Amino acid sequence: MVKNIISILDAIKELSSEDITGMVYNFDEDKIYWNGVTEIDRATIDAKLSEMQSAEDTRFEKEKSDKISAYRKMAMTDDEIRAIDKNLLD
Repeated sequence: MVKNIISILDAIKELSSEDITGMVYNFDEDKIYWNGVTEIDRATIDAKLSEMQSAEDTRFEKEKSDKISAYRKMAMTDDEIRAIDKNLLD
């Protein structure tokens, strides 16, 4: 079970109907070089990024909760659950 961190490029891919392979995001400068791709304003990108990360966080927490619930239905103790997945109860 892995929680994905949504990147700015993931948000841009969701927002753009174009092929964005020519676009470059410089992480060090936190700057987007559009290189012929239609620009999307940063506020729109940041809003989409937040929306996507929130959805991923919700998915991750539900998956975690569902696993714990399944183990509890099998009457497993916390120690038994930790033996299977040491980070599940954190």
